[in-house]
Amino acid sequence: MKDDKSKKTRSLRFDKQILFVNEIAGQYFCEKKLEMQHIHGRVETDLKTMGAEAHEMLIDDSEKVSQEELFLEIQKKKQVIAYEMKLLGEYRNITLFGRPDCVFFDKGIPKTVLEFKFSNYKKPFNDFHIQVGAYCLLLGKMGFKINELYYGIVMVNPSVKDKKNLINSILDYTSKNNFIDPIVDFGNARMYFCKYNSESILNELNWAIDYWTRQREAIPTTNQKKCMSCEYNKKCENSLITI
Repeated sequence: MKDDKSKKTRSLRFDKQILFVNEIAGQYFCEKKLEMQHIHGRVETDLKTMGAEAHEMLIDDSEKVSQEELFLEIQKKKQVIAYEMKLLGEYRNITLFGRPDCVFFDKGIPKTVLEFKFSNYKKPFNDFHIQVGAYCLLLGKMGFKINELYYGIVMVNPSVKDKKNLINSILDYTSKNNFIDPIVDFGNARMYFCKYNSESILNELNWAIDYWTRQREAIPTTNQKKCMSCEYNKKCENSLITI
């Protein structure tokens, strides 16, 4: 599959210059919600706040380095765990940007991309896979070998008390194992490992980018439960609940 459908510069919705991977993933939850966020502004929720706090724990003990220093470390050391590494690349003449929670490198090659999700659900949704798959794609765009790349999605129960120890246990497990088991339980967390599939993620990105390039309008969810928990359900003309 070819990367570029056109060599002309793309004009994106909301005058965006860069597409963020987490926004692309959000399209698979509900595109209308994502659109409302751009129109009315971001609304903070308890779950968003909890996720932000947990991600702070993730990088709490890490050493802050520049992107150049990180690349030197990746090439020099046998093993490196990069937290919130900046990933940048072009697809269909559009710049994509993302920052995965963790990327595990071994001898200069990315082995695993790991993403933590705080949810009462134990099984990851499709948008989670698309988000992490896009991170894998960007690693390839940056010149890394990704033919043997795996990714992990960690579903963490929001009620867990000692998040820091749990996160450290998962990081330690990931750095020492070769992912023989596709699902690993950690009590209040469950980890899902998958082999990166480039063809699958490119198909998903093509669908998502068609919205940003105005080739179609936003598609609202058909799941009433999503509308019930949505911050914009009182403003959305496509809401499936009666206020």
